[in-house]
Amino acid sequence: MLRHKRTQGQALVEFALAATLIFFLLAAAVDVGLIFFALQGMHNAAQEGATYGSRWAVDIDASNNVVIDKNGIIDRVRGESGTKGGNGFINLYDLDGNGVDDRTQNGYNEPNITIEILVDPTSDGDPVRNVATGAAENQVCTDPTTTTQTCYIRVTVRSIHKMLFAFAPAFAKNVPLKSAFIMPLRSSLSRGSGSPPPPPAYCTVPQLVTHKKNEAASLWAGANFTGLLTANNGVSTSIIVTQSLAPNAVVPCSSSITITF
Repeated sequence: MLRHKRTQGQALVEFALAATLIFFLLAAAVDVGLIFFALQGMHNAAQEGATYGSRWAVDIDASNNVVIDKNGIIDRVRGESGTKGGNGFINLYDLDGNGVDDRTQNGYNEPNITIEILVDPTSDGDPVRNVATGAAENQVCTDPTTTTQTCYIRVTVRSIHKMLFAFAPAFAKNVPLKSAFIMPLRSSLSRGSGSPPPPPAYCTVPQLVTHKKNEAASLWAGANFTGLLTANNGVSTSIIVTQSLAPNAVVPCSSSITITF
């Protein structure tokens, strides 16, 4: 009888020791899985921002210089998963994990989203390192409109993963995460002609109301408009009573206008 009780006690001790190790490893596996899915969401967001930036995020600043629309790229990164803010494992609206929406906290001065324009000095397709020697490059493309070398956009997203099980082996309580994606800039930007494209021309809408139909075309052309002038019915001597563009409004010269009688 005594021997049977000793056997039961030994099994209980062995189970306690084994269970501790098993639950210890299980906790680590859960957190590693969460980190993997968080990184996947960050990678998708970085790819979305870089893809958008490589093709569409070109803007003209106040000095008529071609620039990268960084605000638009940040919006694309944050909105990669729509209003959900992420894939369920990462909140792209709260990358620092402090419970405050980054759009309110940081605006477009987002420290966890980095946008860089890099040049590929060796023209080997990798702006980060020299493929032949393995040496790091990471050289900034100072003016994508004039360089004869291909420039790339790199979008980097950073976040903090808070461990669910703080005792998981080999991890701290908070684990910094980072994912980056690189895309070549569109050819018209990376191999520019040396001067930015001209800004669109603007013209002032003339006063057409009270004038006759046969006067409208000359007034419209005299204001340097190239868009169409469309008249709804009326004979050549009919008096214009309405126009679709307000008089004295400054609009692109390619705009069209409709007049009625």
